[in-house]
Amino acid sequence: MVNSASSSAPTPLHLGGMGVPLIDFITPTPDELSAGDALIAATTLRPNAPPEVRAAKAEGAAHIAAAKIALAEFHDFWVAKGYHGGDKKTLSLEDAERVAHWFEAMLVAARDINKIALFAQKPEQQLFIRYMGGSMANKLHAIKAGAGDAVEARMLGAVGDEDISGNRARLMDEVCEKSKLRFDEFEDVSLGHMGISYITATGGDRLVLKAPIEKLPEKIGGHLPQITDFAQHPPLDAYLIEGSDIGDGKFGEAAFTAFLGHAKASGKPVVFSLPTNTDLVCGTSEAAEHARAVMFDILNHPHTGFISCNEEEAVALFCNEKLDETRALTLRYHPQIHAALSALQATLKAREATAPEGGVEPVAFFSIGKEGAFAVTASQVLFSPAKSGAKVANTIGAGDGFFSGTFIRHEQLLRDTDALPLVGGQRRFTQAHLQSMLDVGQTLAFHVVQQKGAQLPPAQIAELVHGAPPAQGVLDAINQPHTPTRGR
Repeated sequence: MVNSASSSAPTPLHLGGMGVPLIDFITPTPDELSAGDALIAATTLRPNAPPEVRAAKAEGAAHIAAAKIALAEFHDFWVAKGYHGGDKKTLSLEDAERVAHWFEAMLVAARDINKIALFAQKPEQQLFIRYMGGSMANKLHAIKAGAGDAVEARMLGAVGDEDISGNRARLMDEVCEKSKLRFDEFEDVSLGHMGISYITATGGDRLVLKAPIEKLPEKIGGHLPQITDFAQHPPLDAYLIEGSDIGDGKFGEAAFTAFLGHAKASGKPVVFSLPTNTDLVCGTSEAAEHARAVMFDILNHPHTGFISCNEEEAVALFCNEKLDETRALTLRYHPQIHAALSALQATLKAREATAPEGGVEPVAFFSIGKEGAFAVTASQVLFSPAKSGAKVANTIGAGDGFFSGTFIRHEQLLRDTDALPLVGGQRRFTQAHLQSMLDVGQTLAFHVVQQKGAQLPPAQIAELVHGAPPAQGVLDAINQPHTPTRGR
């Protein structure tokens, strides 16, 4: 988003986003619990070992046995409810209490395993099943870790029930910067009071419990503000708009409207990720028509320079239809996909008439999952097949990884806009530029799907992006010492 020639010490891009943060509790596998059990049994304690380590040694085996029972009962519950892989199921209050009981047993076991692993100086054997979740958190984490000092990434506020999230003031970036808490910080915290919202299946034998962060106890990041007066916060260089915030009030419509209005009035670049909730934008209801109008307004905004979507999102917005995968053997040659691609490119072409002289052309990225992705400008459509050979453990976060990788490379290219060819009065991306952005995005997505969480460690992200030492991520690795830094 920086439209100036590069310098020896480039000013970091101050990127702000607003989203729906969640806490993810991901089930361990029986093998992971067994490995922890073996570690505890094999570890000999010194007489002066801390009391909490001695307690973990004495009680760990029993806690792990209880966790294995809880895990089996949880999976039986999932099957008995008729849920399937990829399902997202909202829980009743009664079911939420049962699930909370099972997850508490797993957390207690994980805490024992982690205490022994740290004492035995084997941090790689720690078991972590808690993450800061939510699409915005995933994106900002990867962008900060991959872009390093070039980007200051901040989440500005919680989008949610104003009566809850507006209860007590606390900036969202504080929570992001210390979000991966140690398990000993879960002492005396009952999952039964976390406002558990739903469960998703991640593939294989893992399940994810999700809870809105604004409903969590303050001790682990709850009571976040719903910020609507963005003028009170430090100025940003770019605004990341998450489409899932567009709605009828359920997703924080007032806060989203204020954020979008502030972004447009600022004259600064806008980065737009289309909504994942296709029900919200596909149809003829008043809410759907309103959401579609808002999104086309963002797409046509002269400062929207980076756009990202997947196949369902694009078909819902541009075709006003649900994607019917039975209409073609592959998505690459699917008629609905091609209609959406054509409409997306037409939108970018229409903006050229009012584009500023010497500005950088907007670019869109259109993912079609395991088949690959398109890069789209007013004059080009480039397809890149997905990387092959991934051992898929979990597809949650793959789209966020793709988004982040393409954005990081886009930002690198904009660090020296004079290197972009000037054609027809605009700085344009070559086919090689587009391919390089696709490559980084697909590389991050390739690695995300091969682990159980939605977020790669900052060091791995930095290595995958450019091989440089990692900057401290917005969401730091849970086992790393951390001194919070503030978005400026």
